[in-house]
Amino acid sequence: MFRKALEEGIRFAADGRADHAIRVLDAALRLAVEGGEKNWASLIARNLAVICEHENQLDRAIDCLRSVVDRVPDDRRILFQLGTLYERAGKPEEAAAAFRASLQLSKENQDGDLLELLDARGYRPT
Repeated sequence: MFRKALEEGIRFAADGRADHAIRVLDAALRLAVEGGEKNWASLIARNLAVICEHENQLDRAIDCLRSVVDRVPDDRRILFQLGTLYERAGKPEEAAAAFRASLQLSKENQDGDLLELLDARGYRPT
């Protein structure tokens, strides 16, 4: 069910129908969160946030990720994406907090690619 919704949302977005994509993914995200489907919630939220960001709906993209960050606290990708959105929204303190949390998880998981991205933004492992 979640896979189908995700594929449908991505297809709508690719066809230039972002409004439909957002509706489909938003509904799927609510169901995933309510059903305790952490992995699906994370994947759907990250894709939904990208679509919202492309539509210049930064606050909605941020809210989308915030809705799952507490349920999936060990997902360093969500935290990195959230930090990036906060940067774009002109919220440097929130961006720094999200990047630091992502950095800590990336060090623990030895995620070299994410560590490089964080380093490029000035967040270096100690």
